[in-house]
Amino acid sequence: MTEAQRRQILLEWRLLPEPELQREPKSVQALLQAQLGKMGLSERVIEDQLTAAWESIVGPSNAALSRPVSLRKGDLVVAVAQPALKYTFERFHAGEILGRLQERFGAETVRSLRFRTGN
Repeated sequence: MTEAQRRQILLEWRLLPEPELQREPKSVQALLQAQLGKMGLSERVIEDQLTAAWESIVGPSNAALSRPVSLRKGDLVVAVAQPALKYTFERFHAGEILGRLQERFGAETVRSLRFRTGN
């Protein structure tokens, strides 16, 4: 019996994993991210990271007047203190902020920004 025949018999009897199920080892980080995603927690983790990095992304004066509120399906909602600030952020700063966020967290993580007034 050849090695190929032996492997085929073992595959048929399910004593060996099927070739497509044999995978390369994954890092702990990749496994954790996959599990967090299944539990719906990956966006919460990223939200916390966004909040922690917000001042470095928008600067101290803008960070004092705004904060990230939620991240859902790549849409980041940012609360600002006043309607005039909302207008200013939308008109003059949104593109730059989005670029910095995408550079830091990835283009798939943050796809768009929405600003709203209030806390």
